[in-house]
Amino acid sequence: MKMNDELKKYFLQYSDIFEKNVYIENKVLANNFFKNQSFFDLEIIGDYNSNILFIEDFFIDNQSPLFLIKKSHGLFKKILKSINLSYKDIQIIRINRRSGFNNISILNEFDKNIKNKTKKIIISLGPSILNDYKLIESSRNKKLKYKNIDLMFTYHPKDLITNEKLKVNAWRDFKYLRDNYLYG
Repeated sequence: MKMNDELKKYFLQYSDIFEKNVYIENKVLANNFFKNQSFFDLEIIGDYNSNILFIEDFFIDNQSPLFLIKKSHGLFKKILKSINLSYKDIQIIRINRRSGFNNISILNEFDKNIKNKTKKIIISLGPSILNDYKLIESSRNKKLKYKNIDLMFTYHPKDLITNEKLKVNAWRDFKYLRDNYLYG
């Protein structure tokens, strides 16, 4: 059975939200989809016209438990609220892909989604394709650019859940975002 991308996205989101497998003709769709996936997917959330863009890069075969990813989404919403933002004020591009997928293809698709927009800043939650997955510590607190857009790196909320010592630095990053891009 060959499904279109929108249908796959729906089933993945359903499975993610309700923590249940999706069955079609007595077969588990979500598990088969993950095992057979040979491409990547960009999930775009929030305001398409926002000048603040967050990027999350997920590896589908990553062993991160589903509850940790859901908990990190909740923490991210709380962090945004602490600087007077919400999903309706920002845009998030989540890259869901298998490890080893062609990075050039992903960058091309990412570029299509930010082209001809007036973005002030891109914030990478954790290491990402935008810095060749260098350790986050080597990218934080540096003035970087991507396609003439300011680029900033901070810790992914799932990392803040597993290592609370990182919260101090993440809070500094979000205060910098607030002070320099929201009110500065």
